[in-house]
Amino acid sequence: YARRLQKCSEYSSLLFKQIAQELKYKPHGISRSELFRMSRPALSETRSSFDEFLMDTLHAGVLTPTTQLPDHYQIPVPSFGDYLRALPVEPLPDNS
Repeated sequence: YARRLQKCSEYSSLLFKQIAQELKYKPHGISRSELFRMSRPALSETRSSFDEFLMDTLHAGVLTPTTQLPDHYQIPVPSFGDYLRALPVEPLPDNS
């Protein structure tokens, strides 16, 4: 699981933790628009577009399209979702 996240290390692991927490209550996946809304604050800190983020996460196996609904995504393995939800919260940057 760490290797999958390492492939997406440009993005905050906190974002993946938040996505996993959201998906815990959405068995049919999270819509593209919800994913965009959730990722927008984190992506503003990178030079990546949402489409790049989505392609990177799909390619790394962090997310996968659902078969139930079009333009919905899920974590491919339930235990990977547990792993993401157990990630430590990143400390806030020290702005002093």
